Amino acid sequence: MNDYKDHFDNETRYLVRRYEKMLREADHLYFESDEFESIIDYYLFKNKTERAQSVTDRALEQHPHAVAILSRKAQLLSQENKHDEALRLLEKAVLFEPANYELLLQLANQYDEMNDFPAAIQSYEKALTFSSEKDEVYLMQAFTYQNWDKYLEAVKCLEQALDENPGNAEAMQELAFCFDYLNQPEKSIGYYEELLNRDPYAYNIWYQLGLVYEGQNHYEKALQAYEYSTLIKPDFPAAHANMAKMYMQLEEFTQAISSFQICIKLSGGDAYTFCQLGDACRFLEDQHAARKYYRKAISIESDYADAWFGIGLTYEAEEEYRKAITFFMRAIELNKNREIYWYTLADCYVCTGDVKKAIEAYQRVIELEPESKEGWIDFAVLLYEEGLQPEAFDLLREAINTLPQCDDFYYLMGGMMMATGKTMKGLFYLENALTLNPNNHKLLFDYFPQLLENSMVLSLLEQYKI
Repeated sequence: MNDYKDHFDNETRYLVRRYEKMLREADHLYFESDEFESIIDYYLFKNKTERAQSVTDRALEQHPHAVAILSRKAQLLSQENKHDEALRLLEKAVLFEPANYELLLQLANQYDEMNDFPAAIQSYEKALTFSSEKDEVYLMQAFTYQNWDKYLEAVKCLEQALDENPGNAEAMQELAFCFDYLNQPEKSIGYYEELLNRDPYAYNIWYQLGLVYEGQNHYEKALQAYEYSTLIKPDFPAAHANMAKMYMQLEEFTQAISSFQICIKLSGGDAYTFCQLGDACRFLEDQHAARKYYRKAISIESDYADAWFGIGLTYEAEEEYRKAITFFMRAIELNKNREIYWYTLADCYVCTGDVKKAIEAYQRVIELEPESKEGWIDFAVLLYEEGLQPEAFDLLREAINTLPQCDDFYYLMGGMMMATGKTMKGLFYLENALTLNPNNHKLLFDYFPQLLENSMVLSLLEQYKI
């Protein structure tokens, strides 16, 4: 911050010296109200809030009805979270100058701070009567409606602001944000594009546009928007991070690594970023590099469960299942409620032949995520292949009760029944499966290719013109 000499004239500096001399000599001098204002502003500029507070107290002793002093006093009290006292002063000041729109705006803001949104809106309405910059008042009113979680009303205010001043870029940006919040991305995108037509170098607008596209799963468009943002502002770590995320979604892992590394260079990197780097390397089948980044994440945040899980995945990819299990168990210790941890652990137990533990892990999968179709199916197949057919049938019945529209369960149950000699029951389940989704019938033969030669199954398929 520049020295006060660059911001205050000689008269103000003289007033400050005179005031401080009075304090040193314990004197009692008279200052005009506007002189007190200058002294207070000086101390506020110098971040000497306690001294500014002291001046306001002394000023109000000499000028108890001075609106500008009451306003500054209220501002200081509000900064100290003394909202009730600030409100009393502002309400008093408004009585003296009811047509002072700046005072009404300050009062509205104070009500907003206290979550008294109806009173804040009422003050904004009064301010509109006296303000010559109505678009700014509508904009502030919209902020209050957003704080109140009334986004439709906020939209109306922002549209009124643009009616008053079509060039109000902040109102347009807020309107785009509101439409995004209201899940009306087309309107949001339209406003952002209009802003970019006015200022194509607004890196923050490109970034916001990227967020909207990302929210709509338009990853290529989001990537392009983030890229423009970084071209305009190369040292924008959030945009580089989001570019990396889009590359991950598009399975362009080499580019993702590059963007993550730029992000780390700019911001130092956190556990999440290093873990994402590990994921990108793992997808490129560079398990050694992936482990390096996962361990870096753990060095930053030792209880970062996804990093422990990631290391386990690298060992699973190398078929070192017992090592993988160790890291999966550590991830589960840190977060017992992630279905994917238990699911992958179960797969590893199957690979090591530890059926009992695999069953326990799969049981946890369907408890945590009853809608995990893969969890039910893999669990049922394991039971069936281990000769536990009755248990597999019971499990699939439970799966059907949980997800009655999932045709996979009917195909699997029908195939298991047919393969174990329960022909009529098997055909019953297969008919249900075909009714739900005849196009998925190949699933049956993936698990039970021998049924391709079963005349009753083929006859049933012909009925559905397959």
